[in-house]
Amino acid sequence: MGEKRKLKRKILENLHNLDSAECAVLREFFLQGRHVIRMPIDSPDVVGLRKKGIGVIAGREGEQWHAGLMFPVAISEPALAVLQPNMIGLPDPKLSDAERDHAVQKLIEARPSFCQ
Repeated sequence: MGEKRKLKRKILENLHNLDSAECAVLREFFLQGRHVIRMPIDSPDVVGLRKKGIGVIAGREGEQWHAGLMFPVAISEPALAVLQPNMIGLPDPKLSDAERDHAVQKLIEARPSFCQ
């Protein structure tokens, strides 16, 4: 099996085994509609995503902030290729407006502290 295929399978496995805090970090990319977000790289959730090959540092310049040392972070290309919204708890677009509003409210409550 090729290395690229092995990596893709490992990333997919890691995406299926995320904890709720790691899912919340990944949802921020969708909620903010951005490819790169400044995040505290010493946050356990961000560290976990980086160790799993899902999050990558996307720049060389960081800054100290009350949430920690902030660096631009992106979703890795292999993770982006297989990531599905339902994997990280994003609501199904087929929900009714009321169900979607309720789901979105729950997501807002579960946002990482550095995004609030």
